[in-house]
Amino acid sequence: MTGARAESGSGNAAVLSTQSAKPFVVLTAILASSLAFIDNTVVVVALPRMRESLDASLAQAQWITNAYALTLSAFLLLGGAAGGALERRVSGGRLR
Repeated sequence: MTGARAESGSGNAAVLSTQSAKPFVVLTAILASSLAFIDNTVVVVALPRMRESLDASLAQAQWITNAYALTLSAFLLLGGAAGGALERRVSGGRLR
């Protein structure tokens, strides 16, 4: 059995081995970074229209882009911390 292994005495039926999880983790990281890049590109493409509708100067438009990037970064950090806390809770604090 290469994909899963049973742990004795822990109560878990099967745990995905780290070898079989590596491609999934890499694919997820690539997809997430690609989506963040595309997301920022959408904001830059929409910036001229936002600038017109808000009657904003070039400096104010730059603040719009920076505020969006800062907010996105903060939520990414928050999501990473929450994921780490959830993983520790699910795994019982053991290191693999």
